[in-house]
Amino acid sequence: MILFRTLLLATLLGSSALAQGASPRHGGDLEPLIDELRTLIATAEQQNLADPSLLTRLRAFIAKHDFPWKHNVFSDNFRDGNYTTNPAWEVLEGSYRIDSRYGLVARPTLATTRSNRSSANDLAAQIFSQLLKQRQPYDSASSNDPQTVARIQLEQPIGNAFAVGTHVSAIGQGGKLIISVAQSKTRPETAAYRLTIQSTAAERVVLTRRTPRGDLVLASFSQALQPNQRGYHNFQWQRDNSGDMTVAHNGNTLLTVRDNGIRNAFTHLILESQGAETGVRQVRVSSATP
Repeated sequence: MILFRTLLLATLLGSSALAQGASPRHGGDLEPLIDELRTLIATAEQQNLADPSLLTRLRAFIAKHDFPWKHNVFSDNFRDGNYTTNPAWEVLEGSYRIDSRYGLVARPTLATTRSNRSSANDLAAQIFSQLLKQRQPYDSASSNDPQTVARIQLEQPIGNAFAVGTHVSAIGQGGKLIISVAQSKTRPETAAYRLTIQSTAAERVVLTRRTPRGDLVLASFSQALQPNQRGYHNFQWQRDNSGDMTVAHNGNTLLTVRDNGIRNAFTHLILESQGAETGVRQVRVSSATP
């Protein structure tokens, strides 16, 4: 027991990341400490070197500070002045430009008309919903009314467990920024999770799962959000292997929910702006598996 506590204390004191209060969720590096703690816990269990209550507390510490999304998928801060190479974004609707202060700036235009098949499916879904008077919480924002839209995507294998960090520099009055992970380029509405950030309205942040019938609301946050000292809103959206998802804003958790409606890997990250110009200073995506 004394030996274990000595080794534990040496591990904790030897970690400069812990001494500085760093966190892997916000750019720190606690992974070496986490790995050492796992090894110590396994050894202590095998040789009965520690009290079970102490091991329980250590596991709680690991669960709080662990960052399993170790594999970098891509990161783009748009400082190179373009979005067409390294990585290569594809504009689907609207127009985009790079601004030295705001990063990737979207200018929405009137949305293009959907295909006849898609429109027919949407109409059938609406009629079906009205006939059955469904009580499931579908997002009313997924209507088919004409609106201005800008949409850009990046094709990258993301995996089903992911972490998406987005530094939002601006959302125009009455506008929305929608961050989506999708499994299809041609029909992202059939299998996607969407994080909607609104500059106005009762629900400021909404997490949904896209279905053929619309956006199923999984969780929402309805309080005003304050920018950080630099005037940015830093959102961290994480999903683990169990389907648990969290959304944090400037380090504070806003949403927590579990959903396993989509189990396969994602292939596209989509940024969509509705109703007003938006600015994104940085996007970083990592996954739990290579």
